[in-house]
Amino acid sequence: MDKIFIRDLRVSTIIGTLPQERNIPRQITLNIVLYSDLERAGKSDDLADTVDYQALSEKICELGEQSSFLLIEKFAAQTAELCLGFSTKIAKVEVTLDKPEAIECAASVAVQIIRERK
Repeated sequence: MDKIFIRDLRVSTIIGTLPQERNIPRQITLNIVLYSDLERAGKSDDLADTVDYQALSEKICELGEQSSFLLIEKFAAQTAELCLGFSTKIAKVEVTLDKPEAIECAASVAVQIIRERK
């Protein structure tokens, strides 16, 4: 299966369980792997034969701007479901979400959610 990578997508959102995290949006980073058959697009050079990753990235940013999840697990899972619902060309998705400075002694805390089309 071929892959499309969306790397270091910065999304502004309210996320966290602590009171100080509930007031001000913060930047999180998403790395997304979309599994799709890209053979046809590789031959046709036509956007209709692939996943429009620009439009999908905009939808993910909108999800972040409109949400206020408590857990990064929830945001990652919702992102995975959004990807699968965005295009039937996506057979599987891996979403890695980093929350910078979530704990004092680490650069970030991250989760990875993997979902497949049923």
